[in-house]
Amino acid sequence: MARAITNNRKIINTSAAWAVGLLIFFPILWTILTSFKSEAQAINDPPIFFFFDWTLENYGVVMERSTCASCGTR
Repeated sequence: MARAITNNRKIINTSAAWAVGLLIFFPILWTILTSFKSEAQAINDPPIFFFFDWTLENYGVVMERSTCASCGTR
């Protein structure tokens, strides 16, 4: 017969799982948020986390440098 799992053990396991999940997800979130910052804001010290001027400038630069847009047209 299986042992019963106490509420304290469930809380500890759930908290540990959330902590590991957030630790793994944070770099992904940081990369996504940084892509919407200007270069000056991206290298700002101390870093700006959420309250910054959102811009699509970086995506425009990538599209200008990319040859992918002309791949489908000949």
